[in-house]
Amino acid sequence: NNKVFHINNSETDFIDTSLDVLISPNPFIDHIKINFSKATANDIQINIYDLNGKVLLSKKHKSTDVLFVPMRYFGLGSYIIHIQSGKNKFTKKLLKTKLKWLWTAHKVFF
Repeated sequence: NNKVFHINNSETDFIDTSLDVLISPNPFIDHIKINFSKATANDIQINIYDLNGKVLLSKKHKSTDVLFVPMRYFGLGSYIIHIQSGKNKFTKKLLKTKLKWLWTAHKVFF
């Protein structure tokens, strides 16, 4: 029973209606953290779609101010996250990347 979400790629703006949300990190490697400016008054529905509109994750959460969403098994690429709490909505593009190796310079003293 597949659900489909149609995406209009001709627009560059995303919907942001009343939910003050910060998603980090973006780009992500294996999870995202969703911070709400304050605890939501209603339950939270999170849907994540691929760029073809296929629903990859659909989950309902109790009212909160922080959520962690594991995304380890998602392939590399772009996704759309849609968050709704009551009538308030938030939609954003996400990017999954490879693990970045951080190289630091070490000074050697003789």
